[in-house]
Amino acid sequence: MRAVVLGGGIAGLAVGSALARAGADTTVVEAAPFPGGLASGFRERGYTFDFFSHRLWTRDSEVLRLVERWVDGRLLVRRKISRILLEGKLYNYPIDVRDLLLGGSLPLALRSILGYAAARLTPEPTLGDFRAFMVSRYGSPLFETFFGPYTEKLCGCSSSEISMDLALGAVPQTGILTQFVHRLTGRVDPWDDFYYPAGGFLELPEGMARDLVRCGGKLLLGHAVKALHCRDGRVVSVEASSGPRTLELPANLVVSTIPLAALLRALDPAPAPEAMKAAAALRHRAMVAVYLGIRRERVSEDHWIYVSDPAISFNRLSETANYSETMAPPGCTGICAEIACDAGDAVWTQDDAAQSRRVVDDLLKIGLLRSRDEVEATWVRRFSGAYPVYRVGYREHLALVAAHLRAIDNLEICGRQGAFWYGSTAQGIRQGLDLADRLGLAAARAA
Repeated sequence: MRAVVLGGGIAGLAVGSALARAGADTTVVEAAPFPGGLASGFRERGYTFDFFSHRLWTRDSEVLRLVERWVDGRLLVRRKISRILLEGKLYNYPIDVRDLLLGGSLPLALRSILGYAAARLTPEPTLGDFRAFMVSRYGSPLFETFFGPYTEKLCGCSSSEISMDLALGAVPQTGILTQFVHRLTGRVDPWDDFYYPAGGFLELPEGMARDLVRCGGKLLLGHAVKALHCRDGRVVSVEASSGPRTLELPANLVVSTIPLAALLRALDPAPAPEAMKAAAALRHRAMVAVYLGIRRERVSEDHWIYVSDPAISFNRLSETANYSETMAPPGCTGICAEIACDAGDAVWTQDDAAQSRRVVDDLLKIGLLRSRDEVEATWVRRFSGAYPVYRVGYREHLALVAAHLRAIDNLEICGRQGAFWYGSTAQGIRQGLDLADRLGLAAARAA
């Protein structure tokens, strides 16, 4: 079998390795000059940065064994420290009532508890959007203080326009009183611990790429997918290009992890206009990431900090040295500031120097930086399809696209971009492995 995998991110590398290990003649095509897609990063001037905050949560023993092999056993276990910046103060996330009380926000704490109690005592309405779901679960005060403003800052639209599916996949489902009791009694949630490669998250896709090649697969970096040539309801070949060079890859099986709109544009013959229109309606949020090299051992104790204040440019911060001490020069740390935006808007097109100045200004304003002189280096990267946005009605658009693609009987989709799916790294790996199994290509994957 000749298998072609479109996209060399986490899901693409996972399914590519599984197919190659099972004996398929497998080629993974990736437009970037490095493997990993959004899960990659970069190394410069002694610093290592993830493109933006990544970590591995899993109870899946097979996925964990594979990850340990891919990173050559360099897998750290970290106890999660994650906080929210609210009204100039940092509070644990998920919400801890004790923080609200001890942090000098007695009115906010009381409003939150009373609002939460009222929500839990009220029969749940028919829930269709993020706002209704979250208010019914946490109450209006917490929603209006954090969940609503943060989600709207991230997604770029009203919370009532967002499907409740986002809450089901991305928001802790335990209530604030349950979390309070757990912390009061010293109970540790198993999800408080996460795994992280010692040399940065990019070590994972780099190891997956090596494994793909060891299994006999091929990885074409710097090759963009130009066309999928279809005949009689099947893909017969994939056309990929690198500069002036064009390759024609014969295929019995194609697995796509690239964005659905890009996949449909590449189909030959072209899909029906209604399928193209549905794919275009599946909205992604872009991200500008600003990275700072800081001459200080630590700026915070946090792995990541959520910032809902619309007056602050970034929506999330992560600090490299808290993930692994090897990710910054001695006595230094790195900060990644993620700025949600839309590709082509004023934030996206702002020049790098202005982006960096704004982030430094905001870090000074919230007190995480003491002086501009602490910043020794800055970098800026842009990602056009960072997050799928689950707008109300997205399922109908997705179903229409999926129905069209199902008519091509040797084409499969998976992954965050490929399936328009807000999943984690571990889930992306599992999705790739399960796809290989479903195709009857299971293999012994772990030593």
